[in-house]
Amino acid sequence: MNKYHLDSVVALKYATEPNSYIYRPIVRYLYNKHMGFEHYTTTLSDVFRMLKENEVVSDEYTETNLHDALNQLEIWEVIKSRQEKQSGMTIEEFKKKHYLYQITDLGLEVDELLLRIDDLDEKIMGSLDSRQFSRLFKFLETFKEIDAVYAPPDMASEIWMNVFETHKTLRTNATNYLFHIQEAERANLFNTELFLNFKDTFMQYLGTYISELDRVKYKIYKLINEIDDEHVDQYINVLIEANKPNSILYEDFSEEKLRISLKNKWVELRTWFLGTKGGTSDIDVLSDKTKEAIRLIVTYANRLSDSMTNTQNRVTDYQALAKKFIDSFSLKDAHKLYASAFGNSHSRSLHVTEEIPLNEDGQYSNADEIWNTDIKPFQTPNMSNRGPKGKTKASVIKNNKLERQRRIIESLEKKREEEKKMKELIKEGKIILSEIKEPLEPFQRKVLLKWIMRTTNMRLGKTKKNTFRTETGLTLKADYRSNEVVTIPCKDGELRGLDIEFVIEGEKI
Repeated sequence: MNKYHLDSVVALKYATEPNSYIYRPIVRYLYNKHMGFEHYTTTLSDVFRMLKENEVVSDEYTETNLHDALNQLEIWEVIKSRQEKQSGMTIEEFKKKHYLYQITDLGLEVDELLLRIDDLDEKIMGSLDSRQFSRLFKFLETFKEIDAVYAPPDMASEIWMNVFETHKTLRTNATNYLFHIQEAERANLFNTELFLNFKDTFMQYLGTYISELDRVKYKIYKLINEIDDEHVDQYINVLIEANKPNSILYEDFSEEKLRISLKNKWVELRTWFLGTKGGTSDIDVLSDKTKEAIRLIVTYANRLSDSMTNTQNRVTDYQALAKKFIDSFSLKDAHKLYASAFGNSHSRSLHVTEEIPLNEDGQYSNADEIWNTDIKPFQTPNMSNRGPKGKTKASVIKNNKLERQRRIIESLEKKREEEKKMKELIKEGKIILSEIKEPLEPFQRKVLLKWIMRTTNMRLGKTKKNTFRTETGLTLKADYRSNEVVTIPCKDGELRGLDIEFVIEGEKI
């Protein structure tokens, strides 16, 4: 793991201190002044008036308290002050007029971050935009076609900024959006009826994004591979020359640091699309995560739709039945209701030991009258929707011990034979998929496919281990030789996968 040397940022304290409700409005006020090109125009009286007008502080808060707060912000290097030329006649006038305040560069960066966190519009609008891939592809085409040596410096700077600002926006928005989908999953927001109203639009939104991603990414792959390092270095040299005058304004300007920073942007872009040697690229991970989000949304939508369809009417029925139970006047009425609802409703027919008497009009009595008759209690047979259950015929238990032993022996012999054929694929402690020429048996294809799936899970980071054990006790490590797809001949078809090399690291137990 890399060793990071990070110093504590004292400028962040103003946003976390107990008095941050005072510090943050002051810094935001100076930030707005800075964005309005009002540098070194803010006095202590201006800040005090702003705090009072916005009811940030109480009436007991004085300018002396504000003077202490401004001094603390200056210690944290969030703001800086400059002495005025004129001086006051009294101590209070001296405090009010002696200094003018301005936000520092560090304060600008911190407050811009807090502003983005608070900005809801940016969160909503900065979502997945499928057109970003097409824009990046066009900017990369211009980047490749135009030689920085012969182009005006401002034009070269614009081309460079178009490429890497678009990539930064694309990467940031995609990461944040997928993070919010996972957060929605944890918050169980997909299990609400409101989600069903937006399901189709949501699916179309993600589907358009993933189709555009798959359509353009291979063009970008090819374009990035065609741009050599010398071409990139020419752009970097032009940008460094154009920014040399800035060394007067920025004390920490370093030509070498700027060169490394610009070079890292190009390496980051290449890695994001092409990946590292033997590793998955970030664009492929983004594609997989987006497809996984689509599958997740479909699963939740189907589950929610089925639950609403299957339970809505039943819940209504149970509520109506419960109301009837509550309205029952006696326990006898409740027994009648229970018998009607749950007693023999599942039976095909009822059989009684004696006939139910008829009324004078020749009709059977209704349900209420039947309960008042003198019919004795009767039993119903064991019935189901398919009719009465028959008795199980007596069976003779056979002794299958010899048959089981024969099957076990055959299974062991088959496993030994399969293990022997799998060992034939090992050459010098390795199994290289691209070097397999003989057609594989069906069981060999299934075993290799299972190994490939386990290496895929490790490559995607679903497991922390970089090795796995087989059923025969071998420990395998998978090395990706390249990102090319190889075809392995099989007797029942073809097996396609990445160019993987399985290294045997364990001994058979």
